[in-house]
Amino acid sequence: MANFPVDPRPFHPPEFITMDGDANRRARARIHLALGQETHREDFVIAMDMEGVVQPADAGMWVNHIRDYLQNDLRLHVLSCFDHPFGLEIFEMGSLLQKDTLISCDIFNVEGTLVRFISPNRACNFREVEKDGFLMLGFPVTLMNDICIHQDMASFGKLLHWHNIPRIKSYVLVKCLYRSFNDVPRSIVLSQGDDSSSLGCF
Repeated sequence: MANFPVDPRPFHPPEFITMDGDANRRARARIHLALGQETHREDFVIAMDMEGVVQPADAGMWVNHIRDYLQNDLRLHVLSCFDHPFGLEIFEMGSLLQKDTLISCDIFNVEGTLVRFISPNRACNFREVEKDGFLMLGFPVTLMNDICIHQDMASFGKLLHWHNIPRIKSYVLVKCLYRSFNDVPRSIVLSQGDDSSSLGCF
């Protein structure tokens, strides 16, 4: 806690456990905020051949099999599909709910081949990652918004959800994906123009 000299325990939600890591954990991360950027809806999923049995020459045939499976068996709406270097094909689904439904499921058996659907931003380095909650203590009240918190988490992982509790202004509680706990900094310095502020990550 030397980089952020505040005891987080009085702010802990019930059942929240603090882990400080070891000497290899990053001491600090610095994020330069780019405000005003809009996030775009992405209703795309990439179909992955989990067994690696589909040959490149047969990929076109399997695209039709997968599209028929999505539309006829799962009753989902496929708007379009395109070739993609990190999977069999990338599919544009009819809604964000349909995309989330596919991603939240495990593995589908399509014509005897095991297929999994993943988000495009995970396709390049697809592998299992850690998922945990973090308490960002001392987060500036004026920066408690989706864009700033997404950029904050991007310094070591990917934000899944943040608990927007209007009555709490002392911390931000988030859930995110990350590769290693040692990549999670103990403190984070946020800078916006000439102004900067520090917050603790527990």
